[in-house]
Amino acid sequence: MELDRNVTELNRNVIGLNRNVMELNRNITEQNGIGPERNRTELDRNGTESVRNGTELDRNETELDRNETELNRNVMELDRNVMELNRNISELNWNAMELDRNLTELNRNLLELNRNIT
Repeated sequence: MELDRNVTELNRNVIGLNRNVMELNRNITEQNGIGPERNRTELDRNGTESVRNGTELDRNETELDRNETELNRNVMELDRNVMELNRNISELNWNAMELDRNLTELNRNLLELNRNIT
């Protein structure tokens, strides 16, 4: 769960970074005194960074999907274990009741034996 929250937060940060890159591109385009060639180079560099950020976002979403799949598998396994535990507890309770009946019968037999001896 903590990993999922971290990946989600990282994705939010990457999206925010992409917004910042787009804002930077707008600012660069609006600046005076910078030649168009330098402007294009800066825009290209920022575009490349934006693509890298998008790739990272895709990777993070894939990791999040894998984590969710693993979490679902773990939850199903936990459910199976809980059902098995409940079955074992029921069997243990049944055995305890049977033992109680057997001990009660043994006590009756011992009492009768005592009466017969005395």
